[in-house]
Amino acid sequence: MTDHNTANHSYNTPARGTLDWDTLLNDNFARLERDVPVYDTETNRDSYAPYDGSVFVATDTGRRYVGDGTAWSELPYPSSDTSSGSTDDSGSTSSDANVTVSKANGTIEAARDGTTFSSSSDADVVFDDLVNALQDGDTVSIGQGVYTISDMKIIGGVTGLTWHSEGTVVLNDGGNRVPGMFRFSNCSNLLVDGGTYDYDYTNNYDDGSPGTQFVLSLWNPVGVEIRNTTLLNAQDGFIGGAAQDIVIHHNTMDTSGERGMYLANDTANVEIHNNDITNVASGVLRGEDGSSGWYSHDNYFTTMETSERGVGPVYLFGTGPHDLTFERDVCVMEGYGYAGYFRGTFDGVGPNNITVTDCEFRGKTGSDLKFLEFTDNPDMNSMDISNNTLDNVENTIDVK
Repeated sequence: MTDHNTANHSYNTPARGTLDWDTLLNDNFARLERDVPVYDTETNRDSYAPYDGSVFVATDTGRRYVGDGTAWSELPYPSSDTSSGSTDDSGSTSSDANVTVSKANGTIEAARDGTTFSSSSDADVVFDDLVNALQDGDTVSIGQGVYTISDMKIIGGVTGLTWHSEGTVVLNDGGNRVPGMFRFSNCSNLLVDGGTYDYDYTNNYDDGSPGTQFVLSLWNPVGVEIRNTTLLNAQDGFIGGAAQDIVIHHNTMDTSGERGMYLANDTANVEIHNNDITNVASGVLRGEDGSSGWYSHDNYFTTMETSERGVGPVYLFGTGPHDLTFERDVCVMEGYGYAGYFRGTFDGVGPNNITVTDCEFRGKTGSDLKFLEFTDNPDMNSMDISNNTLDNVENTIDVK
């Protein structure tokens, strides 16, 4: 006889006198092999069998994976760090955030610890008051609803800010040049989580200068995580500015007049993973001025440049890019030219130590699309370009 006293897992607990107790215990160990989470560093993940339903926890990065019998797949992050709060039908929100923005009955309110400090039907007024009142360590929660602003909001010099949104912010520039929606300048330890941000460029003024209009901007920040956002309709770029120690993951970005994610000015240590970035004209990932330490993996990218000017790459890096890794990205291209450019010299350094591996590149029939181009004295001995899938992409690596 066998008793099952483990309610969650129904492991065998043989009763005294059970003849096949050894078989039952061996069955326990076989099941424990699958049920007990595996803890190890990220780089050792593939050393473990991805049993169906097994869990792997990376001790160095904190990422969590679940097995499907053949491979490990990363578990999604929660959609909100402030989900313990509730949202009523009017769109107002209550949460454990100490700063809240809510919308009800045509009035937008911003409150700190329950005390309202701004109330208006004009979202510009409320958001201006909000960004001017932010303090180190604040957690902001923006409730459901649509908030229409007409100019850029600048959050500057704040440490330890959590910016969470369940709402939609739309830019209506009224025919005036507006460089962007939200700029986080000189901030550190910043988390931007959730929300929809719509630049709505088809209805806004285009100043015609590439790279000057964006949804979110990071300028001189250190330690930033952006996750679970939806960024729409940027005229020239979704995220722009100099930055250090950045993680951008599980975001949706759709439609960009020129660039997707543009980080310049000695940007270093950037991880970009599990994003869906589509309908970008040119340069889904764009970096320059000595870009280093970029790690892009498990993203889905599309570029839509249809002219024959040859500037529709997915990866567009100039001025001395080095120590860059691109793994398991799926890249769909409607453009011409090359899937990736790595070119330019910065402080006497040309492109070097660049890895492009296990990625998939799909071009359209007849596009004459080539693979990669390196210029300005690249160190080709330091490159690892292997195990990529090319569909309607010529396997050409040009060194110029």
